[in-house]
Amino acid sequence: MEETMSLTNDKTSFDSIEGLARYLSDNLANTPGTPYAVKLDVDDINGLDVALKTAKKYTSLDLSGSTLKAIPDDAFYDDGTDEGNVFLVGITLPGGVKSVGRWAFCKSGLESITLPDGVESIGKCAFYGCTGLKSAALPGSVKGIGVEAFMRCTGLKSIVIPDRADSIGDGAFYGCKNLESIVLPDSVKSIGDYAFMYCTSLKSVSIPASVKSIGVEAFAGCTSLQSAAIPDGVESIETEVFAECSGLASVSIGKSVAHIGKKSFYKCASLASVALLGAIAPEGLDETAFDGLGDLRDKYLGGGVGTYTTAAPVGARSAWAKKS
Repeated sequence: MEETMSLTNDKTSFDSIEGLARYLSDNLANTPGTPYAVKLDVDDINGLDVALKTAKKYTSLDLSGSTLKAIPDDAFYDDGTDEGNVFLVGITLPGGVKSVGRWAFCKSGLESITLPDGVESIGKCAFYGCTGLKSAALPGSVKGIGVEAFMRCTGLKSIVIPDRADSIGDGAFYGCKNLESIVLPDSVKSIGDYAFMYCTSLKSVSIPASVKSIGVEAFAGCTSLQSAAIPDGVESIETEVFAECSGLASVSIGKSVAHIGKKSFYKCASLASVALLGAIAPEGLDETAFDGLGDLRDKYLGGGVGTYTTAAPVGARSAWAKKS
């Protein structure tokens, strides 16, 4: 097929990866802030990752004219070398895309991503390690956030989970240290293991009443988190869910919770108010659940349902009392 190049809306347009590769190779070196804006009308992007890496030119890519239905696994990532495509700083996806594959944009140079309406799934590690990613717009068609999908996206500051999503995968936002806010819709039923672990800028999170399970270490190490409310419907608080949340001052635990696991609130040095709204049997309340928080476990087992507070200084929380 004859290769063509044209200029469309200030974007140089190509109908082959080979033509794009020659164009980029022939142009001057650039920076992430001055990418080459190009439009590529192809229906198979196999080889595109290698072409961009070989040219070593920062590129903002428009694939809106493609008939692609899925972004393939490892589309812009080489699992053999563990290298993402740092030269891909922007991309416009085709409107017909239904899924983003595993590791598709892992460790790429993307600064923002808008997924088109119709995308239903975001695969494992799809945007893992995209440290320059500052914004991600997810359409209402997304059904869930994949395992480690946005793990270590350290530039991400906020995200809204679509109303149709019913799960947040294990490690989905692990290590997103600049994530300040997260909106979880009423459709979410499960929050996976270490889903928000080490999101150290996260100040608040509203867990909807639809949530039935919260995984191990889901919010561990969220040092800026100030309050948390576990809704009715959740039956178990797993191991170290809020461990090392050093800024956590108040917690409300719903009446359906029957189990609080090992070190669930370990090293929550600022915790001064805990509302325990349901009856938890001694065997359901792990001996280390409130490790480092003095006699809170004993006071609850003796006093039952209620709100417990302490005025002891940080690090010396031995005297908890049930509010009258």
